[in-house]
Amino acid sequence: MKTTPLFSESIRSLYEPQRNRLKRITSLLFACAGCLWFILYLPESIIPFQGHQVFRLKQYQVYVVLLTLWGLDFRREYKRLDCIVRKSKELNKDISQITKEDIGDSLHLFEIYSLIPGSKGYHIALLINWICILAGIGLLTFQIQLLLKTIL
Repeated sequence: MKTTPLFSESIRSLYEPQRNRLKRITSLLFACAGCLWFILYLPESIIPFQGHQVFRLKQYQVYVVLLTLWGLDFRREYKRLDCIVRKSKELNKDISQITKEDIGDSLHLFEIYSLIPGSKGYHIALLINWICILAGIGLLTFQIQLLLKTIL
C-alpha cells in the first residue's frame, strides 16, 4: 500500500536532509555522553572520589546543552508544522500541496545549518544550533580530557 507524503517535495527538500543530519549528530552526542557514565564504575583506586564528583558536575553541563539543542529542534519542528497547517487552511489547499513558494514569508523556520536564499526573519535559530553543537562537542572533549588526566 502506497502512502502519500505529508509534505510536498519542495518543502521536504528544503529542510529534511539537514534536520535528519541534526538528529544524527544529537543522537551521537547523547550516545557519547551516555557511554562516559560507565567510567564511574571504575574502582576508586583508578579514579578518586573527587574525580567522580567533578565528572558528574561537568556531565550535567553536557546534558543541559544537548537537551537544549534537542528541545529547540522539537519546538522549531512544531512551529514548522503549525506554519504549514495555517497556510493550508489559509490557501484552502491540502497539506501535501503546500509548496516552498506558499510559505515564502516563513522560510526562516526551515533553516537548520545554513541560510535559505530569500528567507526573511530571525536567523537566531541557526546560531543557536551551531553554538549548541559546538558546545556539546567541546564539553564532551573536556570530559574525556578530564578523565584521562584523572586516570593517568
